[in-house]
Amino acid sequence: MAIQSMVTRKDYAGRLWGPNQRVTVDEALTIATINGAYASSEEHLKGSIAAGKLADFVMLEQDPHTADPDQIKNIRVNRTVVGGKTMYRGRVEGRRRTQFSARCSGPRPGVPAPSAHSETPRKTRQVWQ
Repeated sequence: MAIQSMVTRKDYAGRLWGPNQRVTVDEALTIATINGAYASSEEHLKGSIAAGKLADFVMLEQDPHTADPDQIKNIRVNRTVVGGKTMYRGRVEGRRRTQFSARCSGPRPGVPAPSAHSETPRKTRQVWQ
């Protein structure tokens, strides 16, 4: 919903808020990925897919650039990759898939949260080679 709201400036109920503040899909994706990593001083580790960064991203059923802006929130996630490992695989059915970087900021289902007493340091997570 966040990407859709940035592009359309509509809330979940369809109410328009500050239409002069709309951004493009590219700008919304940059805000949600690279800018988010920068805001938490982690741009060296996440926010884009590059060598040496965490291999976390999603593959979408449809390219949000070509989707109806009011339907972006309904684009299905076909795959979620965390640390280079597929954590979720949805329906594929031969549809075109588009890849975008998306690093979660909180706990993720199926991924144990790092602990200060963890025997496996976070640096062992797979990164892009």
